[in-house]
Amino acid sequence: MEAIQIVKLEKIEELSDAKNWNNIEVGFVKTGQFVEPPKVGEPFYLGLTWRTSRVTEIIDSNTFKTMNSIYSWVII
Repeated sequence: MEAIQIVKLEKIEELSDAKNWNNIEVGFVKTGQFVEPPKVGEPFYLGLTWRTSRVTEIIDSNTFKTMNSIYSWVII
């Protein structure tokens, strides 16, 4: 059986053209069960219930942009 991995996600920037302004404040941190790496066109999930808006760009291996924000994530 594979060990459960936990992800720490942090909002590092709000986009100037965000679809939903101030939905989640910069500096917000969320931890949850790792589902899969971010994929363009899909939300990024933590566990089965929490998710970001649709990912629009992968900036680097641990940073991605959504319709509203830029997030950094790491497996802890």
